[in-house]
Amino acid sequence: METTNRNITIIVAALIGVGLLMVYSSSGVSCAERMGDEFFFFRRQIAWLGIGLVMLCIGRFLKYQGLPRLSRPFLLFSIISLFLVFIPQLGHQVGGQYRWVKLGRFSFQPSEIAKFALIFYAADFISRKKCRYLKEFLPLILSIVFVVGMIILQPDFGTAIIIATLGMFILFIAGLKLQYLLMLLFMAVPGLIYLIMKAPYRLNRILVFLHPEYDPSGAGYQVSQAFIALGSGGFLGRGLGAGRQKLMYLPAAHTDFIFAIIGEELGFLGTITIVILFISLLWQGIKVARFARDSFGYYLAMGITFLISIQAMLNMGVVSGLFPNKGTPLPFISFGGSSLIVNLFSIGILLNISKHGKTH
Repeated sequence: METTNRNITIIVAALIGVGLLMVYSSSGVSCAERMGDEFFFFRRQIAWLGIGLVMLCIGRFLKYQGLPRLSRPFLLFSIISLFLVFIPQLGHQVGGQYRWVKLGRFSFQPSEIAKFALIFYAADFISRKKCRYLKEFLPLILSIVFVVGMIILQPDFGTAIIIATLGMFILFIAGLKLQYLLMLLFMAVPGLIYLIMKAPYRLNRILVFLHPEYDPSGAGYQVSQAFIALGSGGFLGRGLGAGRQKLMYLPAAHTDFIFAIIGEELGFLGTITIVILFISLLWQGIKVARFARDSFGYYLAMGITFLISIQAMLNMGVVSGLFPNKGTPLPFISFGGSSLIVNLFSIGILLNISKHGKTH
């Protein structure tokens, strides 16, 4: 599996390299105007990357045989951290949302940890229990529902949807019958409709998705500006650093909508290269799962691969107008510490599974 490990390393390194370039390009001008320091976000991303690479090495060299024993403590830690966001002294509130825990100058997003922790726990649970019937899956289903509920309370509706989708995927590959998956889905629909109707901004995002011309200066402003960025890039783009939408037109240009800046500055050629890199990472992750030494490694590798892939698909889909607007970072590329560190740790675990996998 040395070839697979090398391929994964090259793909992730390429995505990180593009990410560093685009974080600087998309934030440098605004940082210089607002803070007098064009490298502010770039330096922070470099610092997060350093921590992330340490975590990748830890994940890569953890003793494989001991990984299943870490699943329950890790899930417990993630649940505790989800509670911490609601403690006034620790929870960091932004725009009425409690999504961060702040410890001194350091802050992190517990929901990012919860995504991976749930995959870890599910892989251990399914490989130990050898589940076949719905009642045998119930403890895992309840764990997924509990984590999703905690994240909805923050509120972070989009991340809750990602985790719920991740949970359904894991249950599917674990062998839960399709009729039970459909039953769980139908049971969730009333709650989904209630949450959308309860928050007007969520309903507006759905309306903008269905009718892009709806409220272009309000709920549809961000997506409209992203379309302008993608459309103006052409095949080869305006050139690195030459984009215009990042000049206070496109909000979150260095985070959730960085893919639009890639399209504007590097053109169709740049965006399709990113898509190919993520498809290649998906293929390599599936190969790791296929040749995992045991069922725990299989489920863990599939969960990690699916999580990174679905987040990439959702981010690029939102920017391209294929999905309703939702703040999902583009893995390895968007600015943000929690996402980058957890994703790099996940890649370390994936490399660990591959190292101990069966030969072709």
